[in-house]
Amino acid sequence: MRIDLMTLFPEMCDRVMSESIIGRARARGDLDVHCHQIRDYTLNRQCQVDDYPYGGGMGMVLYPQPIADCFRAVCEQAGTRPHLIYM
Repeated sequence: MRIDLMTLFPEMCDRVMSESIIGRARARGDLDVHCHQIRDYTLNRQCQVDDYPYGGGMGMVLYPQPIADCFRAVCEQAGTRPHLIYM
């Protein structure tokens, strides 16, 4: 089984996915996990992926362009359009 994670923190996710039951499944070759850095798909020099909310308030909003480009790259690497869970 192949799992692709699109994240801003691939090193952290890779470490978590190397522990416990998931780590053992990866070691046996039953599970293949790939962590993709969303910042690699930005078009600006600063590798910025977020902006302030347009209506003000707390938090940040992710730009859709780097997420979409990262997903397209994942689809190309996988050879098919995978199931997508977006949080």
